[in-house]
Amino acid sequence: REEADLDLEAVDFAPEGSARRAEDIVRQLMHQFSTVGFLKLTNVEGFDEARYLKACKAFHALPSAKKQAMYLKKDAPGHSNVYRGYHPFCSNDASHKEMYDEGLPTDLVAHTEWEQYFLYEKAPWPEDADGDLQWIRDEFDRNLQIFYGVGRRLARYIALGLQKSADFFEPWFADGSLSTFRTIHYLPRTAGVVDSSLLDPSEARLVTPPHTDSGLMTILCTFGNPGLQVQVDSGGSQSYRSVGAAGPNELTVNLGDVFARITGYRLKATSHQVVDIGRERYSSALFLDPRYSAHLPTPGVGCPALLDDPRWELAPVW
Repeated sequence: REEADLDLEAVDFAPEGSARRAEDIVRQLMHQFSTVGFLKLTNVEGFDEARYLKACKAFHALPSAKKQAMYLKKDAPGHSNVYRGYHPFCSNDASHKEMYDEGLPTDLVAHTEWEQYFLYEKAPWPEDADGDLQWIRDEFDRNLQIFYGVGRRLARYIALGLQKSADFFEPWFADGSLSTFRTIHYLPRTAGVVDSSLLDPSEARLVTPPHTDSGLMTILCTFGNPGLQVQVDSGGSQSYRSVGAAGPNELTVNLGDVFARITGYRLKATSHQVVDIGRERYSSALFLDPRYSAHLPTPGVGCPALLDDPRWELAPVW
C-alpha cells in the first residue's frame, strides 16, 4: 500500500558559523534519525550536482569492453578484484541496475590496515592511454571526498546528540575506513537489457528491493530523480511512501543497521526501496563504514554500552 509523497526535513549543511547553529543541526538530526530515519541536506559545500552527473553519465556510457575489464571476479573469473569494481545488470534479479564501487584512496588507509584485511582493495579503472577519462576520475575523486567529509561531520553531530564528545567516533576512522563510494545506473525493465521474465509483478515493479543499509550511514545523491520510497508507520501498519524529488545539489541521508544496533534502536535504520520509474535513472551514494579493525560496542557480549539506555539490552547479539 502506497501513500502520498513524503517531504523529508531539510538540514542546512552550510559551514556552522556559530555554536547555536550546530546545536540546531544536532537537534534536527536526532529527531529525524529517531523517527523517519531519513533527511536531506542543503548547501553542501563544494557539491556541484550537474557536473558530477555529467561524469556519471559518461562513465556508464563507456563501451562494454571497458566495463567488462572492471568486473568483479564473480562475473569475470580471471579477475583478482573480489569487492570493488563494476557490477553489470543481472538476469531475473530483483535489483535491476549496473554500478561501480570503489573505496577510499590508498593514501587514506594505513599500510598495516590495508595489508592485513582483505576487504581493502583498489577498484579497477579503464585503460586510458590518451587521458580521455581523467576528467571523470577527477570528478569521482572530488565527490568521494565531499561525501566522505559529509559523513564524518554527521558522525560528529550524532555523537553530540548521544551526549558524547564530538570526536567520539573519530577512533573508528583512524588509519582507514571501509566506506564504499558507488555510482548507479538504472534502466527500466522494459528496455530489455536482461531477462526479467521469472520475476513476479511485485518484484518487477522495483529496481531495488526493500532493504535496510548495513553500515553506519548512507549519503545519497538522486540527481533529482524520483523513485526512492521509504517505509513509514501508518495507523499501526507499514507502508512505503515515495520521497519527493530532491532539489538541486541536495543530498539524502539515512542511517544503517550498525548505527541502529549500537544505539539500542534509539536511532533508526529505515527500510527503503526504489521503484522502476519507466526511464533511465542515475544516483550515487557513499556508504560510511569504520575501518575493518575498529572495535565497535556489541550488545550482549561484554562490551560497554554506547548509551545508558535500557533499550540497549533489547538489541540482538551480532
